Amino acid sequence: MTTGEATSFNPNITISSGTTGVYAMEIYNDTLYFGGAFTAVGGTTRNRIASVDIATQSLTSWNPNAGGIVGKLLVSGNTLFVGGEFTSIGGQTRNRLAAIDKTTAAATSFNPNINNTVYTIYLDEAENIIYVGGKFSTVNASVTRNRVAAFDTITGNVNGEWMPEANSDVYVFLKNSNLLAVGGSFQTIKGISRNNIAYLPLLGSKCSPNGTLLSTETFSSYQWYKDGIVISGATGSSYLATAPGLYTVEVTRTGGCIGESEQFEVYSSSCSGSVGEVSSQNSSFPLRIVQDSNSSTGYYLYFEKVAGATGYNIYEGNIGSYYSHGNGAGNICNASVMDMGNGEMRIEFNIDLENHYYPVTQFVSGIEGPIGYNSNNEEIDPQQNSCSP
Repeated sequence: MTTGEATSFNPNITISSGTTGVYAMEIYNDTLYFGGAFTAVGGTTRNRIASVDIATQSLTSWNPNAGGIVGKLLVSGNTLFVGGEFTSIGGQTRNRLAAIDKTTAAATSFNPNINNTVYTIYLDEAENIIYVGGKFSTVNASVTRNRVAAFDTITGNVNGEWMPEANSDVYVFLKNSNLLAVGGSFQTIKGISRNNIAYLPLLGSKCSPNGTLLSTETFSSYQWYKDGIVISGATGSSYLATAPGLYTVEVTRTGGCIGESEQFEVYSSSCSGSVGEVSSQNSSFPLRIVQDSNSSTGYYLYFEKVAGATGYNIYEGNIGSYYSHGNGAGNICNASVMDMGNGEMRIEFNIDLENHYYPVTQFVSGIEGPIGYNSNNEEIDPQQNSCSP
């Protein structure tokens, strides 16, 4: 563990001429699964994917036999999701993405049918959704998805709501809270300027009609704060946040020790009638929808005023949809916007309870605003920072 020298573990992988070797590995129950461009392991034919018993260093009989390079592996229970350049695996035609049974090595019915290389995968097991990035432009044989897509983990059907549309290849994913950090060679994603790195909301990040429920573990006493200010009456183990801000909780432990959580940022506000979305993490104008008896339509939407902006549009649609300038579908172009004089803008319009309202277009030198984003219910864990003797 301290010398930096290689151990005796040596699967002895043979690679194809002119290619590199292993691109991806996963360990599950003392078995090492690996994929790449190799054609043999320890003298035994294994095309681009294999597994080895770690304790005995012996090749297992598991043999999905990929018909092309394997670049990404992800274990989920008895299933191994595989991405790469292959067009066959597990005894079936599977283009660039497949799910392989870890016992039988057979491909499951999961079949996204992607037209070009898959480089990265993120699995949301709770939502049964797998997110995929790569070089592709179509999935499910004919559905347009440029370099990023989300699929049902059972059927392989592409999700109709999540459509970020990167303009160049996506190489890596990393989950951060309920956002997916995306890295690649793109310059725009969702039509918005983002050079090489962007944050995208996950499909589980949908608007709660009751706000964002923050909670912590059991302690002797609690006090919740928003933006460093005491929230009057918020002295329970949970707090329903209905406005954007930075939230913390201070707790008293048995014996008088005091603990204070790290800040948790809430981007969403309370949603009236299950409508209303909020803006992305790096947006300068979070949204809130308010049901108000003074409104002729019943609803006001508020958002922050943007310095230098000469106009705003609000767009409606399903989660993940996006609309450009003009009078296209979802563009609410005939509603008046009022400057409230307190740094906020207000727009009044009829709300369709079947739709979500989340992006804002900011007309500053042709720059368009961000996609929508929502906070899920999250737990805040206090850290002990002081203790009385």
